[in-house]
Amino acid sequence: MHLKLEEKMKSFGSFIFDNPLKVIVAVLILLAFPLAHVPQIKMDTSTEGFMHPQDPVLITYNKFREQFGRDERVAIAIKSDNIFTIDFLKKLRDIHKEIENKVPFVDEVTSLYNVRNTRGDGDKLITDDLLEPFPTTQKQVDDIKKRALASHFYKDLFISKDGKMTTIIVETDAYSHIGEKELSDEEAFDEEGAFEDDSKKIEKK
Repeated sequence: MHLKLEEKMKSFGSFIFDNPLKVIVAVLILLAFPLAHVPQIKMDTSTEGFMHPQDPVLITYNKFREQFGRDERVAIAIKSDNIFTIDFLKKLRDIHKEIENKVPFVDEVTSLYNVRNTRGDGDKLITDDLLEPFPTTQKQVDDIKKRALASHFYKDLFISKDGKMTTIIVETDAYSHIGEKELSDEEAFDEEGAFEDDSKKIEKK
């Protein structure tokens, strides 16, 4: 058996050596069909791609996404004549906390209220939230404004160039939390007041 296999391999090698052009053409023909479909190959690396299409969590999540027009990250823009006032920052804080507490499937909320602020103080490196402690005077707000506008990290992400617009970045969590007993995902969306419109409560200053 071993000798027969060696003989066949020897014959096959001799055929390739004697007919290189024919072998190359045959290989190209065999590869032509699969290679032609390579550009059509797609890979889904999203979180949803790991879930079953009929998963109740995914179905509810997709309905939520269709309603609010977003994928896994939402940017909420808020415009005001001056975002660096105590009144505006208080309203920003209230909106930030309301999103965290009332909107289902929220993994993280980031805004000027809790964005990290790293600065040097002598030989120390201080890292805390930009609004920590929360300002109580306009002078403190002016100091925060100076630090924020001097940072390239905040510009065009959390603050517009003219300082009249800020954003709240909402990252959602599409995972199914097996074993949780508080609320089902469907109940979370139907919870009374979960999407109550509070726009009338916020007056532009």
